[in-house]
Amino acid sequence: MIAITRLDGSTLVVNADLIETVEHRGDTVVTLVSGTRFVVRDTVAEIIDAVVRFRSGVLHAVESRLQGTGPDPVASAPAGGGAAKVIPMSAKTRSGDND
Repeated sequence: MIAITRLDGSTLVVNADLIETVEHRGDTVVTLVSGTRFVVRDTVAEIIDAVVRFRSGVLHAVESRLQGTGPDPVASAPAGGGAAKVIPMSAKTRSGDND
């Protein structure tokens, strides 16, 4: 998720993976894959930087987890069902085989 600023100064948090285009038409226009458009104060370069930082953070977290240096998402989940539990699936289930 990235934070962008609407023209009225309010902050909007957008799923970076749902951004289809960012273009400058006098103002910066962010278009999501759903067709929803937002006119924002941020420049195209600032939005690109925010998306790159977000994705870099995701890749860093995955890399840390794969190397065993990152937090265990199951162990770090809040008690009392605050977050969904991660249930590992067998390779057979992951591949789509239901035999």
